[in-house]
Amino acid sequence: MSTSITHDADAGRFTLLIDDERAGSLDYSRGDGRVAITHTYTDPAFRGRGIAAELAVRALAEDPGLPIVAACPYVAHWFAQHPERAHLLAGA
Repeated sequence: MSTSITHDADAGRFTLLIDDERAGSLDYSRGDGRVAITHTYTDPAFRGRGIAAELAVRALAEDPGLPIVAACPYVAHWFAQHPERAHLLAGA
């Protein structure tokens, strides 16, 4: 089983592929010196495998100096579960 993450900066989307099948995606937008993560999605067939978390970690690594706005409920929950990364949030 091969896993890869693609990044379409023009669309503001990271997509995680498992054996070339879209397993999940994370949407974001940049503006005002921030990155707003607006939506995560995991295909029901792939849920429970940590795909959304993997996408969140990848998105956080993309713009290491920009504060994050957790506009997506999953990402807000992810930050609550990882308080060691709360300093990355806008307004933190």
